[in-house]
Amino acid sequence: MKFFLIGFLSLFCNCIYAQYKITGKILDKNNKPLPFVEVKVNNTTVTKVSITDKDGVYTINNLSASDYEITIHILLSKEIKKSVTVIDKDLNLGITYIEEVKEKSIQDIFITGKKKQQIEQKIDRLVVNVEGTPIGISGTALEVLQRLPGVEISSNGGSITLNGKSEVGVLMNDKLTRIPMSSLIQILSSTNAKDIEKIELISNPPAKYDAEFTGGLINIKQIKKNTDGMNGNILAGVGYGKKDKEKFGVNWNARSNKINFYGDMNYDRNNTPRAFTNSGTTFSNQSVITNFTETYRDPVITGYSGRFGLDYYINEKLTFGVLVNGNFSNFKQDANGFNLRNSLNKNSYTNLYNDEDSDRNLFTSNLNLNYKIDSLQTINFDMDYLNYNNKAPNNYNNHYFDENGALERNEIFSVTKNTPVDVGVGKIDYSRILSKKVKLDVGGKYTYSKLSNTVLVNSLIDGQYVQNNNLSEKSNLIENISATYLSVDWEANEKTDVKIGLRYEHSMQQLDLLSTGNALDTKLSEFFPSLFFSREIGKKSSLQASYGRRVSRPTYFDLAPYVLFLDPNTFYFGNIKLKPSISNIFSLNYKFQKYLVSVEYTHEKNSIARSQTVFLPESSQQLLTSLNLDYLNTLTFSINTPIKINKWWEMQNSFQVSYINQKINAQKNNDTFFIIRTTQTFSLPKDFSIQIFAAYNSDRLSGVSKIKEYQRVNLSIDKKIKKWNSTVQLSFNNIFDQNYSFESLEAYSSSFVKYSYEPRIIRLTYTYNFGNSKISKQRKREVSSEEIKNRLD
Repeated sequence: MKFFLIGFLSLFCNCIYAQYKITGKILDKNNKPLPFVEVKVNNTTVTKVSITDKDGVYTINNLSASDYEITIHILLSKEIKKSVTVIDKDLNLGITYIEEVKEKSIQDIFITGKKKQQIEQKIDRLVVNVEGTPIGISGTALEVLQRLPGVEISSNGGSITLNGKSEVGVLMNDKLTRIPMSSLIQILSSTNAKDIEKIELISNPPAKYDAEFTGGLINIKQIKKNTDGMNGNILAGVGYGKKDKEKFGVNWNARSNKINFYGDMNYDRNNTPRAFTNSGTTFSNQSVITNFTETYRDPVITGYSGRFGLDYYINEKLTFGVLVNGNFSNFKQDANGFNLRNSLNKNSYTNLYNDEDSDRNLFTSNLNLNYKIDSLQTINFDMDYLNYNNKAPNNYNNHYFDENGALERNEIFSVTKNTPVDVGVGKIDYSRILSKKVKLDVGGKYTYSKLSNTVLVNSLIDGQYVQNNNLSEKSNLIENISATYLSVDWEANEKTDVKIGLRYEHSMQQLDLLSTGNALDTKLSEFFPSLFFSREIGKKSSLQASYGRRVSRPTYFDLAPYVLFLDPNTFYFGNIKLKPSISNIFSLNYKFQKYLVSVEYTHEKNSIARSQTVFLPESSQQLLTSLNLDYLNTLTFSINTPIKINKWWEMQNSFQVSYINQKINAQKNNDTFFIIRTTQTFSLPKDFSIQIFAAYNSDRLSGVSKIKEYQRVNLSIDKKIKKWNSTVQLSFNNIFDQNYSFESLEAYSSSFVKYSYEPRIIRLTYTYNFGNSKISKQRKREVSSEEIKNRLD
């Protein structure tokens, strides 16, 4: 790999520096051209000036790829400035409208061009523009995700799928958020949709991204708000379903000269009652045993989060940054229920009680140094540290009664889990423009992870707690991942673009158990190539094709032994024998005007299926764990059709059908399932708007389980109050119901599990925006430690 990189760089060492131009047009508020306006373009090495002609057009030639500041000077007015970047092509700024606010005073400048389409197919991703479109009017980032083509979030918040595939990573502003799924859902549910610029659906990521996640990546990009002075917004909301919900948040950005300070603080409390039902039939010792369990749970989920960042612009080439994040979540619940059991035609009854008071605390920090070598070269350094700690104490108190109602025994036991995680990450990225049509990116990364997981199960016997050594365990996991990548972007001609990448990763996992010693010692060294091709076909259509290779490694808690009881006969347990999966992805996309048709095929070896039911032999017990499939083939066809009925009624429709073929335990299965979605948006007078979202998911196969059909219907009403610079929203979610259920069959045994969540949740949210809105340059940053967080789940 080392000699390959050196040879590739040497091949282009004698490249010719390309020259580009910036063009634009200046009009007044009445659409009349403004001649004789001075337009100056400058940076630290060059200054060029152009004067608009009689049509208001200006052209500045012979510019190299670099960052520039554009200054527009109009007689009797103050200068108007804007920062732009020339990368690898000529830059057309479109029309600049000058609207006079007050004579001889500062004027407002609006850069306009062709209106963005809501869905854009790029060479390596599908981009959904949220800002200013119907999909971004109301709700949260989570609600926006649920509306996107190909994206599905399970009702129980346990998984995210993209184009019918699980193992999906989520990024916020190009930073992978590797945190437990429940924490990720909480962050997305408290992120305002109106703050989102666009969302990128990357089903086959290029080489610059980690090869992790066989299902692809979802990148949520928020609107840039780095401005001169200070600005931000304050949000407050209340809600009610069966119980109350409250949230409050504030974010800010303050910039003065060379220092930019930004951050946010959020509070979210959700009292969300739910029910759990489990019915099963097992065959043991030539007898049939049936179980039916129902528990009612009343959890209160309280979260506090904060982010504080500082960028110091040392000079025009060198920037230093510090970023600190904290997320503290408490899950507290009481659960009451019962279990009915029939064995050998004898009935028994168990009264169930469980309480939990668990904490999950996450802390991350980042140091970043960005150096712009010259107008063609940039190098970036990142160092990160992550600490995560999960403390989950559970207490159980079960009373067993015989068929006559007489108390047989009282079982009291506790389960405590303590899991601290430490992660260190170092990353370097180098970018160089080699010629007018070729750009090179290379980089390297090293990740060190250390986890300790202690699970203690203690039973109350004769007034004293005694440790259950069969279920108690202490484990230590060490993981190292080294990676390097190379990526080349090539504009073959005006209509054809090619992107080629190669990534190499070497990983090591070592798991030691206190009871048995070393349980896992694996190494994985793989190359991950990627290839993207894009071709414009006429003025209204385009075609994209791609290939990529990906890996999904088991998460920490997939491997680490732990136990979580759902009822006396059902519990979660880790699987130390789980293997990483490798996938090969082929995709083809065709876009005509606003309509998009996609076909994607994925072959995945050792695919990881989570929450799978395993029936224990000669026992009435069953466990939920993660399993490897021998292989999983997924073929997905999707079509997206935005339709504008008139100026006040727009809709976004999508249909997706998937066919899967899999093999597990020498048994082959196949299934076909589909998803239908529609978003109806109505723009009403006096700044009112209404949005209705509806979705239906058919039954689908998932490993050895069958996930049952479910639906969503949400309604929101928004009112903009311009004079207060604020918005009020009234929303109704889960208008009918919200259930998540699955069934499992194995020989003579069967199981049906159902989670019932709060229906008909009403929320009232008020958002106030404050501060300066003058445009200013913002630095784009990526934090490398974010790429380890999701694997804590």
